[in-house]
Amino acid sequence: GFRAQASEPLELVATVFRLAKNGGWVNDNARKYAAQIDSTFGQYAQSPAVLYAKKMALERSLNCDAVASYAVYLEIHGGHIRINPQYDASNITVTDDRWTDVYIKDFTRLLDKFYRKTQFHKFFVTHKRMYDMAAARFTEQSAKMFNAKCFNEFFGNYGLQDYTVCINMLAYGNYSATVNLKDGSNKVFSIHGPSATCDDGTPSFNLSDGVVIHEYGHA
Repeated sequence: GFRAQASEPLELVATVFRLAKNGGWVNDNARKYAAQIDSTFGQYAQSPAVLYAKKMALERSLNCDAVASYAVYLEIHGGHIRINPQYDASNITVTDDRWTDVYIKDFTRLLDKFYRKTQFHKFFVTHKRMYDMAAARFTEQSAKMFNAKCFNEFFGNYGLQDYTVCINMLAYGNYSATVNLKDGSNKVFSIHGPSATCDDGTPSFNLSDGVVIHEYGHA
């Protein structure tokens, strides 16, 4: 099986694109979380990273899966945001041609500055309990519907060993992404946003029986 998880780089990128009012990443279904994002980072809505996100959306309709396709290549190293050196970032533009090499270079630099200036890591750590709870809830709900026999018969050798399921509090829907490693192997990701808020204000997910397999197929 699999276990869903939250990703700090993905939450960071989603926050920037929310501030840029990019529809694919403006989800208010996790009400308390969305409100805390806005109250904490709203003052940075005119920061260079956010303005650059708006520029990319305007020039090349960069949204939804395109954002995910870039975000999964990121890692945090020494308090900085960078492309994971084990990943072949040249494939980002192949996977989704809305990206350009200039976009990747410039946006990563601006994203790193945003990450450090806003102290985003502190925000992420503060909300770790909520991320873990949401990930556990997604895993439990999706496991009830996941048909492992069907999955293995359909995908064959493309098993779950390199499949990462991420929950993201700001994703407006379900997205997929593929990472190409420099050794020639691949990792696939699916990203799932909340569809409702429970009475206690925590996020919940309205899952169909095929959503996890569906996004895996895209990736």
